[in-house]
Amino acid sequence: MKAENEATAAQDMQKELQELKLQYKKLKDEHASFHDIANKMIEEKDNEISRLSDDNRNLCQSIQSRPQRWLSLGSYQQKSHIQCL
Repeated sequence: MKAENEATAAQDMQKELQELKLQYKKLKDEHASFHDIANKMIEEKDNEISRLSDDNRNLCQSIQSRPQRWLSLGSYQQKSHIQCL
């Protein structure tokens, strides 16, 4: 009887081990998928930041190449300017 219980317990543990291995593989695959998605999103954001930075630089160069204009605001004279990074 004791040998049968040990054999049954061993089979149950083996089955549980196989289930845990399968669950681990599924979680590992899911993690890899999320990792790939995150990397793709980061790359897209980096590209967008680069594009916006280029657009900003081009706009600043365009504005700075134009003649400077003075704006009259009440009794104060202020130079029109845009701060470029």
